[in-house]
Amino acid sequence: MEVHVDENGFIHFNGMDELLMEIENLMDGWVFVDRIFKIDILQCNDFVFVEDALYESLVGRGEIVPKSLGEKGFVSWMPTETLMDIISFERGKSEESNDIKGAVVYYLGNDDFKD
Repeated sequence: MEVHVDENGFIHFNGMDELLMEIENLMDGWVFVDRIFKIDILQCNDFVFVEDALYESLVGRGEIVPKSLGEKGFVSWMPTETLMDIISFERGKSEESNDIKGAVVYYLGNDDFKD
């Protein structure tokens, strides 16, 4: 699969399937989504990964989303470490992609720490 890296060094994935196929190759960082799709993440076509070191250099004090992503309507979705934990746990039960996506959606709907 060809990965799209934009001029800022952000890695774009076309849908959750692409993201899930590459998640184990990503370093620690954050995944962002268009705020419209935060409600129905399975419809999202643009997941953006930003490595921690790059992320920390781009966000100012009190900011959560790099300015260039925020201007395009992106919001923070989850850290890759959390996403990999969900995937690892679910893979212990099932290898089905739909089960893994369902586990991610379930986590998001039941996360006590989300805003």
